[in-house]
Amino acid sequence: AGFVVFFLALFWRKGFISIVNRFLSVAYLAKYSFFQRLVNALSDFAEMPQSFVFRTVFKAFGLSFLYYMLTLLWMIVSMNAFQLSIDGLYIIFVSCIVQLFSMIPVSVFGGLGIVEVTSLYLYSLLGVVSPDLTVVLVGWRILYYTTSLLMVLYLPVYALFIERKIAPE
Repeated sequence: AGFVVFFLALFWRKGFISIVNRFLSVAYLAKYSFFQRLVNALSDFAEMPQSFVFRTVFKAFGLSFLYYMLTLLWMIVSMNAFQLSIDGLYIIFVSCIVQLFSMIPVSVFGGLGIVEVTSLYLYSLLGVVSPDLTVVLVGWRILYYTTSLLMVLYLPVYALFIERKIAPE
């Protein structure tokens, strides 16, 4: 349903906005300022040139696809680095399912445990049972936290050292 709404909004913008307006009127939601702002934003979107919208959407899809391919490559390389002989198709399948599960808004230290347990379960369903797999999955999480920490530490370092050099005196 989400894809249908997305593609209706993308390809049939003015018709989509008229449907949204009718729905909001019938549901008596048009009187609320939030929905009025939503309709105004959609109207502005409908007035954009079609080529600009397509270029932006395809660029976003392309960058998302590139990110996902790099993530899959990282998974395959790290599995091979730990000498786990897992078929690439298994890794792709498990990664797709784990991506869906990671969208569930359960937050235990940034999803700690949910992704790892789901991955272990799915790999075991595919016949991949290895104690080293747990080490790899927890290692990925540690790398994720370390990278996030380094990104967060960049802000105070920038404020303390780099911004002072740039500021005019």
